[in-house]
Amino acid sequence: MKFALITIFLWAALHAPLAGQARGDREIKRKEHELQKLRAEIQTYEKKLRESEKKEKATLERIDDLERQTGLIRQLIQTLRDEEQQLTEDIQSAKNSINELESKLHFLKAHYAGYVRSVYK
Repeated sequence: MKFALITIFLWAALHAPLAGQARGDREIKRKEHELQKLRAEIQTYEKKLRESEKKEKATLERIDDLERQTGLIRQLIQTLRDEEQQLTEDIQSAKNSINELESKLHFLKAHYAGYVRSVYK
C-alpha cells in the first residue's frame, strides 16, 4: 500500500507540472490568438483611415476645383457685364446720332422745300 501511495504521489508530482504547463501553453496560445485578432482589427482600422484620408484629399481637391471654376465664372460674368455696358453705350451713341441726323434731315428737307418753292416762283 505504501508503494501504491508513493507511486500515485510520484505520478501526480510528475504530471502536475505538465498539467500546469499544458494550461500555461493553452493560455499562451489563447493570448497569441487574441493578439492576432487585435492586430487584424488594427490593420482593418488603419486601412479604413487610409481610405478616409484618400477620400478627404479627393474631396478637398474637388472643392479647390469648384472654387477655381467659381472664380472663372465670376470673371466671365464681369467681362459680359462690361461688354453689355459698352454695347449699351454704343447703342445710346447710335440713337443720339440718329436723332441728330434726323433733325438735320428735317432741317434740310424744310430748307430744300423752301428753295424749290422760291425757284418755282
